[in-house]
Amino acid sequence: MGKTRLASGLGLGALVAIVWLFAGQASASDHREADRHRGLEEAGEQLGIQWFSPYAHGTEDRPVRIDPSDAAGLNALFRRQGFLMSGVRDGALAVPRLYVTRLPGDLRKLRQVEQRKQLFLRAVLPLILMNNERLRAERGRLLSIKERRQSGRAISAGDQNWLAGMADDYDTAPDDLDALLLKVDLVPVSLALAQAILESGWGTSRFAVKGNALFGETAPVGNGPHMVKRDGTNVRFRAFPDLMESVRSYMHNLNTHPAYRAFRKRRAAERAEGLVPSAKRLLPTLDSYAELPGYLRRIRGLIHSNRLDQLEGAHLDRNWFASRPLNF
Repeated sequence: MGKTRLASGLGLGALVAIVWLFAGQASASDHREADRHRGLEEAGEQLGIQWFSPYAHGTEDRPVRIDPSDAAGLNALFRRQGFLMSGVRDGALAVPRLYVTRLPGDLRKLRQVEQRKQLFLRAVLPLILMNNERLRAERGRLLSIKERRQSGRAISAGDQNWLAGMADDYDTAPDDLDALLLKVDLVPVSLALAQAILESGWGTSRFAVKGNALFGETAPVGNGPHMVKRDGTNVRFRAFPDLMESVRSYMHNLNTHPAYRAFRKRRAAERAEGLVPSAKRLLPTLDSYAELPGYLRRIRGLIHSNRLDQLEGAHLDRNWFASRPLNF
């Protein structure tokens, strides 16, 4: 388990509510986060990156928020939009910006195991890619600031404020860009998917369905919403408002917790060698993630048996729904 020592019907009688995410939904307590995201949008424009943000401006690059009522409705939506994992694996299809808020409660009732697996992958993959895109934009802005600093150019007040917020989020000094760059980086797609599969039982566990928890993160006493096992133990697991927050918390956990320092160092070493960080090389550093016997072997087996490594090249498509209207 992760340490936190840190519409209408689609013809199947199922209701899938789909709404666009609009700008300006943040409450007063979200202003700092909104400022951070606006800074990321600027970095994204400079780098040619389109990424997920609840405060995003524009239209085509916004994700579509989906609140499924059952597995049949969600599967029908994916099918009608031509979202097939086979196409993503062979590079023929980009991944749509679908923000599935929760997993359908009847997912475990699907008789065909492969259908259940494909539904889970299509629900979770876009969330992983959107969070990695956010991290890529943040990292890009850090690299840009570092280059300007090294060349003696001035750092704007906006960048300085943004750095202060990032330093607070990642527990580093605002002027220590190397420390931030060590932590602000992507998580391999196949690794994130495999851990979500194992920790959530392909999205069928009570923690996944009721608490939107995909990665088994434990929750210290008094640390926000949580769930407990029914076996009488005192272990508390974090619960989340939606799946996106679970993915975001998982990546932040890997990027900040002392238990995963080796993971971050190995990833940085791969960057220095000009390599793309890979699940195969990073996995051995996560032996402390869970107490489950054979955990790393199981993760490795899931990546291999489900060909998750073929999804490392998956990328988001900002024009998905512009070219594929939602047929309600």
